[in-house]
Amino acid sequence: MEKRQELIRRIEREIGRFPCLSKIDKFIERRHGTATWLMEGIKPMRGGRGKKYSAVDVADRIIERLS
Repeated sequence: MEKRQELIRRIEREIGRFPCLSKIDKFIERRHGTATWLMEGIKPMRGGRGKKYSAVDVADRIIERLS
């Protein structure tokens, strides 16, 4: 559980509390489009022009799919 909280804090510090797909790609250091696959099935928050995801959802998916 501690690993999850540390990852959430790191995401919030480096790319923000509600990052978009391009920022998630840069954070996980993978090619463009990997974040689309990673966040598949998670409902994004619509704000402005892009889709934004909660840092908690991003951390959960990184642990689930990339660990």
